[in-house]
Amino acid sequence: MLTYGHSGVAAIALATDIGRRLLAGPAAEVPPAADDQEPGSPEPAA
Repeated sequence: MLTYGHSGVAAIALATDIGRRLLAGPAAEVPPAADDQEPGSPEPAA
């Protein structure tokens, strides 16, 4: 991994950040008030 140099490290860091954002999902950006929604209500648009 380290043989890729600085650009490789940057690409890995970027991919890791994107991966964490995808794993976190939209819920990480939904305001706390959204937790009060009823189970059948539509989710807010991203």
